[in-house]
Amino acid sequence: MIPYDQRNARNYTMGLITETKPNDSERLSDGENANEEETWTSTFTEYDVLAIRGVGQNKNPGNLLFRDLVSERKLKYETSISVEYRRKLGEEIVELIKPGRFLKKEDASQRMFKIMDYQSAVTKASK
Repeated sequence: MIPYDQRNARNYTMGLITETKPNDSERLSDGENANEEETWTSTFTEYDVLAIRGVGQNKNPGNLLFRDLVSERKLKYETSISVEYRRKLGEEIVELIKPGRFLKKEDASQRMFKIMDYQSAVTKASK
């Protein structure tokens, strides 16, 4: 585990530093209690989609690709009444983003991004 270095933050945004933090709450998974771990990273790659507010994500190549993929499927999405079909479109987008990840900042003051799980990424892509 390499610690986040604030002095080199601007020059080190394309690394792959990850750290695992345990989830404080117990979650219900298929009728059973499961203590899931959340994965965090302090950096992102050009393939990653940043699920953050503001102008920071507008020039990110991963977000540009994501928006292009969404635009290509917009008509299919809008004309479909099937929730299952819309979800499949979201799954297709998530698969095409790989090797990129969907990253979410929990708090604007944090320097860490939460790596969204597959279901959360599909939900984001299906909106």
